[in-house]
Amino acid sequence: MSQSQRARIARLESRVRHYAAERTAAFHSDGGLDEDGYLDSPLFERLISHAVILAYLIKFGEPKIGERLSEAWKRTGYQGTEDPFVYQGSMIVCDDLRSTVFPGLPGRNLKEKLNLIFETAPAWLIWFTQAEETAFMLDLKLPPDFLDAVKFARSPGPWPKLPSYAFEPQLRGEDMKSSSPLERYYLRMAGLMDTRVSRRQRGRQVNRAALPHRDPVRWPDA
Repeated sequence: MSQSQRARIARLESRVRHYAAERTAAFHSDGGLDEDGYLDSPLFERLISHAVILAYLIKFGEPKIGERLSEAWKRTGYQGTEDPFVYQGSMIVCDDLRSTVFPGLPGRNLKEKLNLIFETAPAWLIWFTQAEETAFMLDLKLPPDFLDAVKFARSPGPWPKLPSYAFEPQLRGEDMKSSSPLERYYLRMAGLMDTRVSRRQRGRQVNRAALPHRDPVRWPDA
């Protein structure tokens, strides 16, 4: 990797980390938009790298509960030398996968290819990797049983890059705080499935469970 590439990725990493911190206070930030009001290109590319690498891991690595994701990555057969679990490496790995692997996957374009994988992904893996945040911002689908996974505790994690460690299922404590408006939305939606909640409480939760604002996205044709 050249010095200019390292500098570019470092700037992008700083920008995305700032945006990730901002989402804890407000999911929408004008700092993440381009001059036309769309999700800006650097942020879009960072989110795409998260989605692409996770989709590749799901399709070829068969991640397992209790196993480090770095072990599942070894099963994918990826031949590159860059580390997909660090910011710098993930951008390079994403570009590599988009040019070599994704053209051969089902789907007419990148968004459709990702949707076909995300909507059939293990719900626990989407939740563990905070991919529901990426899916929301990129307008991607989630597995139909996704709400079953939000009852599990998770650490804030390194979003928007993948954690290399294992998912150890433990029920979420009542005192655990949510890290974003989107997480609060899904927690409220999951609460609707609790038969211990009264009809009146359920109705109040429905009124409060509104999706945060989503910025429009420009997707490439391929």
